[in-house]
Parts: sequence; C-alpha cells; structure tokens
Amino acid sequence: MTISSPRLIAVTMPASNSRDLASFYDKIFALNFGRTIKTDNTAFQTWISAGVKLNIGDRYMDTETTMVHLAVPNLADYAKRVTAAGGKVMTAVIPLTYHPEFIPDYKEKFAQFKFGTPDEVTETLGDFQICSDPQGNRFGIIQLAAWAEKLFEHGEISKIEIAEQRASIGHSDRLEAMEAH
Repeated sequence: MTISSPRLIAVTMPASNSRDLASFYDKIFALNFGRTIKTDNTAFQTWISAGVKLNIGDRYMDTETTMVHLAVPNLADYAKRVTAAGGKVMTAVIPLTYHPEFIPDYKEKFAQFKFGTPDEVTETLGDFQICSDPQGNRFGIIQLAAWAEKLFEHGEISKIEIAEQRASIGHSDRLEAMEAH
C-alpha cells in the first residue's frame, strides 16, 4: 500500500515533562502509554483509534502546541503546497529514527503479522515537518517509510497495533534501565 492522499495518523501533545503528562492522561482515561523508542526526544504513545496514535512528547520548540499529523505521499511536494497556499513550513525535515536496539522487535512483529519481510524494517519511521496554516494552527506532515505505512493502514485497531502497544510498554522498562546506567 502507498498513501495516495493525506491521512490522519497521530495527534501529538507537547509537554515540558512528557512522563508526567502521559501519567496524567493515563490516570483519567487508562490509556496504557508506552515510551516510544524514537531517538530524537522522549515521548510516550498509545493507539486511541484505528490507525491513529496519541503521542505525548517533549517539545521540539517552545511555542509548540497540540498538533494533528497527516501522512502524505511526498513530503517535499506537500511542504511546497503549504507555502503556496499561504502557510509556513516551520522546521527542516526531521527524521523519525528509532533506537537501534529495538529494530529486531519491529522486524519480529512485521513478520509475525505478515506485513512483509523483516528486511523491510529500517531505523526510521519516515520524515516529518511542522507547518502552520495562515491563522497560526500547527500541523505535522509525515512521509512514512514504506514499511511504516503498513502500521497505520487498518480500519480498526489491529493485532499489530495491540502487539506494538504491548511492546512499547516493554520498551519503556528497557529504556528506563538503559538510562539508569
């Protein structure tokens, strides 16, 4: 599958302390956040709807607000569309890389749920940019890596999403242990 038109894949809530904010929402909604294994910042995530994640992460910039993230087929093309329509592209391209230690986990799940071959899984989920519309609302555009598109394609919360969330919770424990040393 290749994304042919923009599609909502995530809502991100920026935080000064992502751990505390995730705990706040977990206490209210019992969302079972797990720590992400991204390398660019500390964040926690959970699936909240079919193919849509809620991410609570440390801010990339001080003025960052809650944003929706749209997967697009071509990041450069959509960045040009944003500026042509009167919006702004606020960041350079941000690669969404994962901690290398956890790539085998993704490869295993990828094979388990028959999305493709484990060799398709790379250290990056894709590339991302923060944009704003003419009225100042911010949104993210993401060009997903081919393998990562498969994580967001389902019409209902899938076995892979449930398995990934369980793995994310396990990754939280491993990351905490790694940081303690």
